[in-house]
Amino acid sequence: MHRLSALLLLCAVACGDSGADPGDTDGGVTTDGGGNTTCTPDPGMTFFVTAQGSLSGDLGGLSGADARCGQLAAAAGISGKTWVAYLSAEADATFGRVDAKDRIGDGPWLNAAGTSVGTNAQIHAAGIPKEQILTECGGSIRYSAADPASDSSAHDVFTGSTAEGTLEREVNPNTGLRDGPAATCGDWASASPDRSAMVGHTDHQTADDGWNWAHYTLGCHLAGLRMTAANGRVYCFAKD
Repeated sequence: MHRLSALLLLCAVACGDSGADPGDTDGGVTTDGGGNTTCTPDPGMTFFVTAQGSLSGDLGGLSGADARCGQLAAAAGISGKTWVAYLSAEADATFGRVDAKDRIGDGPWLNAAGTSVGTNAQIHAAGIPKEQILTECGGSIRYSAADPASDSSAHDVFTGSTAEGTLEREVNPNTGLRDGPAATCGDWASASPDRSAMVGHTDHQTADDGWNWAHYTLGCHLAGLRMTAANGRVYCFAKD
């Protein structure tokens, strides 16, 4: 209960309605005049947030998350790039201890609209403007208080990271310091209600509500993710 109370306290301000216009929340798939769905990102796309989430914190580790980024990019028609998920980990089975900022290369990166979101240094100094955070098909994800538990409102994105892109930890209920277990859902291999992850917001608003650092989830299972407007999205970057 002490751990849950600490997570709830830190989530109280950041979770919930960001005040943003719900906007385009269709998961990134557009519809043409004939009612057919299309997905035509800029061919130079090297950054996106996944249109659909994993529905738990078990991504198959960093390798599984990277593979998902590559699969979604390929499905959107983008090939010939090496994709990695923006995730930190303490002891990943393949990569060991790693910070998200060190996984993604130097940039700059382009979103599905062909707009630059910045270099590695720029996105960790000034962030990524919410208008530039698009899915692989060019959609935007905005929280809506009218439908808070839906996938379209799931503006939380797994990162396990601080605002600087380094490994984040849970708050220690005994000290109030961020020196507890890694906030990475067991290094992205757990769907346990007893673990948590740090997430960012696609529609971030303030300095304490960033694209890669906003609050913890209340568990790594679907019910816990839903309580903080999450469904297991990740950010994907092409590092070459």
